[in-house]
Amino acid sequence: MNKPLTFLLSLTFLFLYPSISFSQISLSYPSFTKISIGQPKSPIPIISSKFYVGTRHSKDEEFVWAESNFVQLTPVNSCYSWEIELDTYLVAIPTKEILILPETPKVWSADEGEQTLHHDNKISVLEGNIKVEDRIIASTWCIAEGDPAGNYKLEVYIKGVLLETFSFVVGLKL
Repeated sequence: MNKPLTFLLSLTFLFLYPSISFSQISLSYPSFTKISIGQPKSPIPIISSKFYVGTRHSKDEEFVWAESNFVQLTPVNSCYSWEIELDTYLVAIPTKEILILPETPKVWSADEGEQTLHHDNKISVLEGNIKVEDRIIASTWCIAEGDPAGNYKLEVYIKGVLLETFSFVVGLKL
């Protein structure tokens, strides 16, 4: 196919499908090589998702959990947790969690799974199998000494598909 005809077909496609933005189309001159419309659907249907914050006054107390998007910057005594209820009866699901921090923390640690760090250690990628209990998968992270204050984002993936994004703020209580 010659180049002018390919260009004309490309313009016709954009005219016929005006709801598709340029950010959703990958162009490789002289023709389209990939067209992506939106996020692919989860391989397992999502029923619900929640984000919790747990706090306590000392190491000897139990955590008190509540839905919130604000996590106190108190090492050891503040944690955050997500849970996603899925329409599945699987026993375990391979997942990937991507935690994005506003700045590099002093230290990273992961209890389970395989963790890799990226972009000057501001991003943690934790991969592993999460046990399904009553159709719910969940994970908990706790504030450590040297964690930065600011806006955080946590993304949860199954089979390369983004299931849920949780955005929250870590800071001092006013």
